[in-house]
Amino acid sequence: APQHYDYGNDFYFPFLDRRLRLYSQAVYTSEDETLEQAAQNKLDYVMDVCRLGPGSRVLEVGGGWGSFAGHAGSRGVDVTMLTISHEQYKYLSEWCATYTGPSRMRVMYESVFAYEPGERYDAVVLCGVMEHLPDYPALFRKFDSLLEPGGRVYMDFAAGRKKFDVSAFTYRYVFPGDHTPVVLPELFAAANRTNLEPVALHNDRHSYYLTLQAWARNLEAARRELVARHGERVFRLFQIYLWAGAHRHRDGGLEAYRAAFQKPRDLPSAAIGVGGGFSTTR
Repeated sequence: APQHYDYGNDFYFPFLDRRLRLYSQAVYTSEDETLEQAAQNKLDYVMDVCRLGPGSRVLEVGGGWGSFAGHAGSRGVDVTMLTISHEQYKYLSEWCATYTGPSRMRVMYESVFAYEPGERYDAVVLCGVMEHLPDYPALFRKFDSLLEPGGRVYMDFAAGRKKFDVSAFTYRYVFPGDHTPVVLPELFAAANRTNLEPVALHNDRHSYYLTLQAWARNLEAARRELVARHGERVFRLFQIYLWAGAHRHRDGGLEAYRAAFQKPRDLPSAAIGVGGGFSTTR
């Protein structure tokens, strides 16, 4: 659903967190945390669960506005971003061209399925993108080919019990095309047919509720500016979408998860898992 991300970058910035501009669920450790702190918590978790550090090479599917790449890049991680949004590609291209951090940043206008890099990565990261990639078997086969042995996949997503169970409003006005909450049993079945094994699953339903509520409040606070630039219809569209999403997560109509998988082929058991791993002679 690339058109969802093409309203113009300046439309999203007033309602996202001020520091990282993360357009996927944040991770709250308490109700009174700021959206900015919760966004930081989320990206710190991605770094930790993927065991990323100076010299790590990451492929990010769906680069957004560089939230993860900027966070990881400042810690010495090389990031290649893929996007199929014209507006985001333009923004990220300019950002990469002027980037002066300690690592290498690249962006490609490319679908993950068509991407043939000729190299393998230490991790593949997808923040809030899985809802647009419903062919899980093809996706996990692709992850398998993109990862070094020991490499990890991190993903977070809204989830449901039935595929393509989205409202007519969402399908018609918000995310036209292949948009669907992730169905966990199908996701794990697809992983099961590859060399990837799951290492973490977190239920983030309450964090996603708090995130959407914070975005909706930010959106309403910026109403005058957004309506002047983009019109009442687009403002109302997002206002309904954000509040409806918040209530569906609060009430259980939608679920939300963070998940991590690892490609452990031929690795000892001590090399599997999250965090820093076991200190053992390999």
